[in-house]
Amino acid sequence: YEIGLVIPAEPLFRSRDKVYDVYVRGGAGLYAAFMPYYDLIDITFVDAVDPEATAFFPKLGDFKYKLETAEPYHILDGDFGTNGYSISKQIWVRK
Repeated sequence: YEIGLVIPAEPLFRSRDKVYDVYVRGGAGLYAAFMPYYDLIDITFVDAVDPEATAFFPKLGDFKYKLETAEPYHILDGDFGTNGYSISKQIWVRK
């Protein structure tokens, strides 16, 4: 099914008694729509540019988030191949 962006996001994951963990899997419009609600963002960052790309995850430094941790992935030959890109697991938290 398809989720419409006109639905207020907060009632989808909060009730009087409980706060739910919600995982958002894009595209760019969904990421942007939920930006005011993220307390923590766990992202795999690939330091690469695709010249044909037209949509991107928002730049987190432009919002009220700070980088808490960044751990590089160590890719072994045969796992994903070696392509020269720097890849890290980043945790961003609301300021």
